[in-house]
Amino acid sequence: MKHLHYIHQTPYSFVLADGMAPFYVLGLVELSIQFADSITKIQAHIARNLCADMILDEWNKTHPHTNECLNYNHSTQDNDDSDDLLICLVNTDDLLDDSISTNRTDNINTCICPDSHRPYKAKNELWSLQKAIKVTFDQALDKAMTLNLWSCGLDQHLHTWNTDWDKSTRESLISYAINDLFAPTQLYFHLNPTILTTQTSNTSSHLHSIMHHPVITTPLFLILSDSHGKHLQSTIITSNYRIITRSISGLQWINKYDPNLCTRSLILSSSITSILSDATGVLCIIGTNSVRTTHTSDIIPQIEDIVNLIRVHNPHLTHKHGITIVETFPCFKVSNTFPSITSLSNNIAIYNKELQLLSERMKFSCINFHITYDHLHHDQMHLHHQHQDFLHDTIMNYFHMLIEKKLIISQNQRRSRPALTRRNKKRHEKLRTKQQHHTLIRSISPLWKLHDIKQYLSYYNIQYARLPEIYKHRLRIQFNNELYKQQADTILSSTIFDEEHYLDWHQQHP
Repeated sequence: MKHLHYIHQTPYSFVLADGMAPFYVLGLVELSIQFADSITKIQAHIARNLCADMILDEWNKTHPHTNECLNYNHSTQDNDDSDDLLICLVNTDDLLDDSISTNRTDNINTCICPDSHRPYKAKNELWSLQKAIKVTFDQALDKAMTLNLWSCGLDQHLHTWNTDWDKSTRESLISYAINDLFAPTQLYFHLNPTILTTQTSNTSSHLHSIMHHPVITTPLFLILSDSHGKHLQSTIITSNYRIITRSISGLQWINKYDPNLCTRSLILSSSITSILSDATGVLCIIGTNSVRTTHTSDIIPQIEDIVNLIRVHNPHLTHKHGITIVETFPCFKVSNTFPSITSLSNNIAIYNKELQLLSERMKFSCINFHITYDHLHHDQMHLHHQHQDFLHDTIMNYFHMLIEKKLIISQNQRRSRPALTRRNKKRHEKLRTKQQHHTLIRSISPLWKLHDIKQYLSYYNIQYARLPEIYKHRLRIQFNNELYKQQADTILSSTIFDEEHYLDWHQQHP
C-alpha cells in the first residue's frame, strides 16, 4: 500500500447498503494499492461506532437500575458527608461530574446491578457488537474469521482455491463479512421497529439477518477418516445438519513416528479443536491402518485414551452419540505383522468385537456399515469406486436417524458454563484418582532434572499421564491404564534413573 492522504475531513453521514440504518463518518481518505504493475485507488470512510450510543441508551431505558443498586449508591453518597468542610475556588469546567445521578437509567461507575441486567456499568463504556447481539437476540456473532494473515479473491469463479477446504474457508469469510455488516442494521431495526414498517414498502432490499445463519441453527457433525473417506465432500450442508469431513490417507489411532498420521495428535490440533468445540457429534472411520500393523490388545487402550481425551476437552460430546466409531472394514492386504490373510482377518474380527465391548463400557456408539469383500477394490483394502455412493448414503442415513430420533444434544440443551465447570472438575478428579492407581515408582538420582526425565520417556515412547513432584529421591510415573504401566515397567529397570545411567544418557544424547 502506498500513499495515503485525506481528501475530505468534514464529518457527514449516510446510510448502510440497505438504505435505512445510519452510518456516521468522520472523514474520507484515498488509498492507492499496488498489485503487481497496476495501481488501484480506493476511497475509504472513517466511521464512528455503529449504533453504539443508540444501543446503550435503548438498553438502559428498558433496564433501569435495581432498587438495591440505587439504595447502595445513595447510601455511599450520604456516608461521604463530613462535618469538616474545605471550600475551594476552582474552575468547574475542568471537573467531571461524578455525582450520583437521580435518573434510574443513567450509567453509574459504582453500579452493582447484575451483569445479566446491565452488562456495562461505567459512564463512558461502549457496547461491543458481540455483546449487543448476545443480550438482544441471545445469538452469537462468530468472529473466527476476523484475523487472516493472507489475502485472496473470495469469488470462486476466480479459481484462487485448490481444495474443497479452501472453498469452504472463502464461503466462511463471505458469511462473516455479511454478518458483520448487517449486525448493526439488525440491531437498528430491533430498536426502531417503526422505521422498518414505514420504509420496507418503499424498498426492494432484504435484511440478511444473522439470526438464520446455519452456523447457529443446525447441528454440526465432524467425520475423521482415513483414506476410506477421501471421496466424501469436505463440507456438506443440508436443511437439518452440516457435515465437515477430514480424510487423511494412512491415518492410525496412534502413530509414534508421524504425528500427521496420528489421530491423537490430530484432535489436539487447533483446526480440529475449533470444529469439535461446535460439533454435535464426531464420526471416526479409522482402524484399517492400525489393525494391519498392530495387535488388537495394543489398539483398544489407544482408543480408550483418545475417547477420554475428546471428552475431557469437549464435555458436550460425553453423551452416547457424541462419539461414534465405525467397525473396521474387511481388508486382505497383508503386512509384516500379519503376513497371511487368516492372521489379518482374525485380528480384524477380534478388533471389532473388542471395540463393541469398549463402546458398551465407555458408553459411546459403535456401528457396522456392513461393508463386505464384494465392496472392495482390486487392492483388497479400499472401496471400489462403484461403491463409494454406498458409503456416502450409509453415513447420511446414520446422521438423518440421529436427527429424526432426537438422539443428539442440541445447542440449547447443553449445560450452563457453571455446570460444565463442576462437571469438568469432577471428571479431572476422577481421572487423577485413576492415574494414582496406575503408578510406577523408581529411585532417582538428584542429577536427573525434569526435562531429562521427559526426554528419556519420550525417547522410549512411554505414554505416561503425569509426573508428580519427586519426593525422597523417588520418581512416581502415573499412567491412564494398566497396559501403559506394564509396558513402561518392562522398559524401565529399577536402577534406570541412577547416576551411572544419567551419565550414559548424556554421553549418548549431549
